[in-house]
Amino acid sequence: AEQQQQQQQQQQQQPSLDDVEEAVAERRQELFALFRAAASAEPEAAASEAAAALAAVLVPATTAAAAELLSLLPAVAPSTSPPSFEKVEVAVACLFQLGEGAPDSLLKGSGTLGRAARALARATRAFGNNSGDGGGGGGGAPPLLPHARHRLVSATLLETLTRYARSLANDEQALEAACGAFLGPAGVGVGFGGNGNGNGNNNNASSSSSFDEARHQAAARSCYLFARFSRTLRQPLMGLLPVLLPAMRPLLDAVAASPLDGGGGEGAGGMLSSAAAVAAAAAAAASPAASAPPPPADDRLYLFEAAGLLLGQAELPAEDQLAATAALVDPLLSVVEVNLQAAVAVAAVVVDAAPSSSSPSPSP
Repeated sequence: AEQQQQQQQQQQQQPSLDDVEEAVAERRQELFALFRAAASAEPEAAASEAAAALAAVLVPATTAAAAELLSLLPAVAPSTSPPSFEKVEVAVACLFQLGEGAPDSLLKGSGTLGRAARALARATRAFGNNSGDGGGGGGGAPPLLPHARHRLVSATLLETLTRYARSLANDEQALEAACGAFLGPAGVGVGFGGNGNGNGNNNNASSSSSFDEARHQAAARSCYLFARFSRTLRQPLMGLLPVLLPAMRPLLDAVAASPLDGGGGEGAGGMLSSAAAVAAAAAAAASPAASAPPPPADDRLYLFEAAGLLLGQAELPAEDQLAATAALVDPLLSVVEVNLQAAVAVAAVVVDAAPSSSSPSPSP
């Protein structure tokens, strides 16, 4: 009994995982604040250190294109062992921290930060670029950025590409690679493809639920960031529309087919849900039960805004706009019409089955 009591006391004294994560996050923000303060005193030196840190985690070049990419960064000695995902994430995060308020001399042209941002974007080229699993599958070479599909690395990567969007404007290779990162299996696609860790094979239901929630949050954030990226670079991205629109079409369909319910998960009744699901949603809406809270805001809908931004440019010929819009919207509209018909039919049955308000009330 005494041993059990001592163990309980030790467990109570040990901080919880949430407390540890909160403390680490606070410490991380303190260190980044110090880093930015030092960078404000010596911007060029800080930019050079951040670029060198990025160069140190990239995979050594084995092709001419990879060598050209690495030429944008300072020359560093190759690592003797593969870097951990923590080291990769910190290298990308340092670049992110320096991007806000940096002078144009560092961001544009041959500026150190601009060159590093272009190298970072190009280093993700195989990541989500029709290479099977985005990391060397399907016969494609792996990206030069290790752990590009890791949840923490990918999140920081997309935030950094968004912050440095203007630095990528004149580099078509960097733009195409960046779009592949946003729309690939670790960006928007993470919410719809899965990678084997949350596909229902996990025996721990709680862990699987948490994983699914994290995937949906990552997909929603990627949609929002891609909308910001598209708003900033509407004209430079116009030349990539023949590649972007086919890549966006299945993702738009997937977003429309998996709306969020009031609990934050996927629910029935979306534009592309099955007719049976729509009928069930219509019946639930017509029932006299207590009204449910409104569904949460779905940031994945920003993907539709990105499509509108790319297509709604005055420089794009009207014929091309019409054809591209029809290719994106017509499949959605056809299913919406079918589902509306099913919902109307079910609602009519529910109304007919409901008791008439004119029927006499029972005597007291």
